[in-house]
Amino acid sequence: MTEVQGQLSFTDDISRDLELQEYGLDPAADSTLLPNAAVMSALQNLVRLATELCGAPFGVVNIISAEYQHQIGAWGVDPGVCSREDSMCAKVFLSRERTVVADASQDPRFADNPFVTGEIGKVRFYASVPLQTESGFVPGTLCVFSDKTNELRPEQVSMLEVLAKQVVELLELHHRTVQLDRTYAELRDSNAKLAGFAGRVSHDLRIPSPPFWATWSWWRTIPTSNRTAPLHVTWTVSAPADGGCWACSRTF
Repeated sequence: MTEVQGQLSFTDDISRDLELQEYGLDPAADSTLLPNAAVMSALQNLVRLATELCGAPFGVVNIISAEYQHQIGAWGVDPGVCSREDSMCAKVFLSRERTVVADASQDPRFADNPFVTGEIGKVRFYASVPLQTESGFVPGTLCVFSDKTNELRPEQVSMLEVLAKQVVELLELHHRTVQLDRTYAELRDSNAKLAGFAGRVSHDLRIPSPPFWATWSWWRTIPTSNRTAPLHVTWTVSAPADGGCWACSRTF
């Protein structure tokens, strides 16, 4: 995918969900977004490291679809799903810039968010880094937060960005695995069709079609002395895979 296509995935909801599916991330609200347990465990380790680095009790990898925010690889909280409208990360992740807020209740972007007001949570410290792939697609964020105010030193912010890149590497690895699985499934399906076709061809070559037997039965009724020329019979073997056919013949 080109960078331009990646940019389109940021703003077009249909393209965003299709791109998430390409990465093996099902954006449906009731789906298991990331069924790969090994990748999920590795993500959780990175999120844990991010929370300890930033001195925050909570952290998640957020995957943002057209309608929802899915929390995966969570640390300190149970992963969940919320509407994209309620998501804090959804307000800033398309900027492709890190966001660090000491007190979200004092930030106009987040002050009325249900994760801040107490309706869903009481987030105060909030820091997130967009997860940007090489193609430019941003599936979500690496986010750490706390119910207490906090500040990050520049080196902590830099390390959070490094960890976000590691999260992207894991998602890309999962993407390649999904692509290989799809290719293998397609090859297996093609091989099954080829085997079926080969079986039909073999059967038709061993047992010619009814017109052949009708001609052969008629030929046998003619006395040998009256057969003035050899009998040449041609029949066809269909090839449904490509819509063509093979011509087979025999001379008696």
